[in-house]
Amino acid sequence: MDLTGPPAVPSRGHRTLVRMAPLIGISGYVELARWGPWDRESTVLPQVYVTAVHAAGGRAVVIPPFPEHVAELVARLDGLILAGGSDLDPALYGAEPDPRTTGIRPARDAGEVALLRAAVAADLPTLGICRGMQLMSACAGGTLVQHLESEAHRGTEPVSTSGTRSARSPAPGWPASSASAARCPATTTRGWPTPAR
Repeated sequence: MDLTGPPAVPSRGHRTLVRMAPLIGISGYVELARWGPWDRESTVLPQVYVTAVHAAGGRAVVIPPFPEHVAELVARLDGLILAGGSDLDPALYGAEPDPRTTGIRPARDAGEVALLRAAVAADLPTLGICRGMQLMSACAGGTLVQHLESEAHRGTEPVSTSGTRSARSPAPGWPASSASAARCPATTTRGWPTPAR
């Protein structure tokens, strides 16, 4: 086998022994976008995510927010990034929406919950950025403070003299509570939510 030439392209369902760049899925979302004469709903993602994956030697694949067939998609990936963006639906972590919570995208939530569950079931390395980490927390039984300037949050996390937050207690364990199982239908294995059987 010649490993000096360009990378081989695997045929359908068959992987070659040629080392290829890691395929990293990044969750996209649907927004109204305008370019040229068009003004349409589009699957979008800030370019900085794609650029960062490529700069690190990977190949980025933008994943539209559809919950169907995600296990098959995840099986082809080497890693997953759950991108930042709009607010999560507070129902995902058992809360009522604060009046200042805006931009909830139920279709995005459903697609990313399904994607996260499939990634966890496949033991796929997953990185949550901002909203993505919030989703991971909610599906693992965590809760969120919707607005940090709220009365509920003031004074709950002391700030160290270096300006970074200091923890009062260790982070809670990953096993999802029964409440999170109802919100992000899952059970836990090895501390992560996995698809319900």
